[in-house]
Amino acid sequence: MVKKKKRSDSSHFITIYDIGNSTSSFGEKAEKFLNIKINETNSFADIIDNDVTYDESDVNPELKDLYMEEFDRDAIRIFKPQKHKNLSKRAQTFLYKLSIVVNNNYVQIEPVHMEDYIHDLMDNVLKEAKFEDGTDLILMPCLLRLNIGEENFAAYSDREGRRGTEIIWIIDEDKHKFDRRWKKGDIQLIANMIAAAQTNMSALNRIYPKKVIGIKFDADCLYFYSAYITEEYINELNSLNNERSKVQLIVNKFPKNKELSLSVYEDRKDIFLYLSALRKYALTLTPIYQD
Repeated sequence: MVKKKKRSDSSHFITIYDIGNSTSSFGEKAEKFLNIKINETNSFADIIDNDVTYDESDVNPELKDLYMEEFDRDAIRIFKPQKHKNLSKRAQTFLYKLSIVVNNNYVQIEPVHMEDYIHDLMDNVLKEAKFEDGTDLILMPCLLRLNIGEENFAAYSDREGRRGTEIIWIIDEDKHKFDRRWKKGDIQLIANMIAAAQTNMSALNRIYPKKVIGIKFDADCLYFYSAYITEEYINELNSLNNERSKVQLIVNKFPKNKELSLSVYEDRKDIFLYLSALRKYALTLTPIYQD
């Protein structure tokens, strides 16, 4: 006698109760249920608006102070601040935090508190990139809720960035190089981006900004995401019950098939340029403040 398969075994019959209890547990089933398509690209223009022009002059002096061509990954792994007192305090701090992440990231078993070390490095990089200045841009803990039909899910990321009331980007950090989660947390981050768009729509009665940005720190590597999350998509999520979304959400992810590592000099320069471009983009948005 052939056993009858459970409905949830087929992607066609995935229900809201199959996708996880919070976005932190979202994986393949959630990706299918939410009808997410990740478009990997090697063009940063697919992340940022094409009308935002940027070049190295947009990189602030604090970030340029961290270029340090002489520090490749091997030099970073053995970095000791007391041996490089000629460097600025800013550079010493960055290299020390980066060395901890690099040294812990390339062992086979994730060390205790690895996530905390990545989080510490992330905060340091975002500070130097001026993702928070207290006036034009602010970073906050990300404690959102993702609403699907009558259900809602905790949608927690490490940081959310705001221009005014509006959330412009979601920032997350991955656990470890050998993390075995589905797509290394991409679906969790994207689900949190959707929750940000829902929150903006609820607060502002419209989708603003039209594009939501995601940034993932995968140990010493960075990945960038963007998606136009439409009212049609959000309205459908609000009415979903046991059927998957019919409206597809296309999310661009950069870069494709390669790493951008803070511990590689040329990559480090590129990362700082991309972060500066995103800051420039954010400052083009009109801040909207709700009482």
